[in-house]
Amino acid sequence: MTQDAPALTMPEELILLALDPDRGKPTCNARDLGYGTAGAVLAELEIRGHIREERGRVQVVDPLDPADPILAAMLRTLDPPTKGRRRPGIRARRWVGEYDR
Repeated sequence: MTQDAPALTMPEELILLALDPDRGKPTCNARDLGYGTAGAVLAELEIRGHIREERGRVQVVDPLDPADPILAAMLRTLDPPTKGRRRPGIRARRWVGEYDR
């Protein structure tokens, strides 16, 4: 009896899709792959209910760490939920630009 492999996260899937199977190297430039991977992290966190996007800003709604250690580390880079801030969260575009590596 075999166990099912754990499901891949969106960033992991994107990286695998971007690799040339013969060479084992990305089929796109590193900068584009970095932007895509950072965006995939935000998408995965939103699907899992940890963040939401409102008017282009990313807001943390569930600050508890996800099981995946990489997603947990990325979630901790976002501002925790606070009340009283005029414009909560960080612009998604800015975050992707900072964490595209």
